[in-house]
Amino acid sequence: MNYKYTIILMIISFLLPQYANHFIANAKNKNNENNEFTVLNHCYEKVFIPARITIISDLYPIYTGNKDKTKFRSKDIEAIIQRKSVKRVEKKIEKDCIYAHPQDCYEWVNEEIPEITEVFTIVLDTIRTKDFEYRILDVRNLEFASHFAWRRVICDNKIDAALIKNIQSKLRNLGYFPGYGSYMDAKTDEALLQFQKDYDLPYGELDQETLEKLKIDYEAYMD
Repeated sequence: MNYKYTIILMIISFLLPQYANHFIANAKNKNNENNEFTVLNHCYEKVFIPARITIISDLYPIYTGNKDKTKFRSKDIEAIIQRKSVKRVEKKIEKDCIYAHPQDCYEWVNEEIPEITEVFTIVLDTIRTKDFEYRILDVRNLEFASHFAWRRVICDNKIDAALIKNIQSKLRNLGYFPGYGSYMDAKTDEALLQFQKDYDLPYGELDQETLEKLKIDYEAYMD
């Protein structure tokens, strides 16, 4: 008897994952034109995943001479001298702004600090030349290229006024300029998209990564 139960359990264990994959595939096909599908009240959408590039700091032998570099093996690499970043600065709203309180003429905005790079020649054969010095450089490393992928997102029927106002408040505190209504208007969409681009998040949808970055409890809306 136990042997029969074991066989039955093995068959169920084998068929269940295949059935689930078949079910999800059918759901995708039915909604493929809209790049969205729903499975067991969970919503998924195809979103754009930006390329993930990490910056690795490592020690490199930098060529310091001015002789013919064909006598030894070398290669040029681009290193980051100053990293791109964003800082909060106080700026005047208008040039001729006049208020009873001068401070009212200023507002806090995000100012982008540009990235600065420089090309260095790396000595690959340190035996054939002594014209080099070791230096730590910040170099980009491509983990994966940009692509489209399915991500679980908040279903439309769970995006309520409270969530939208929370998103708008979080974005505003971070220096973005969303709308003030209790719905996803054009300004809120633009601010959210810019936020996602600035932090290398999937574009255009309310997914787990975006809500976590905004420090919003996503589980309350994902269940």
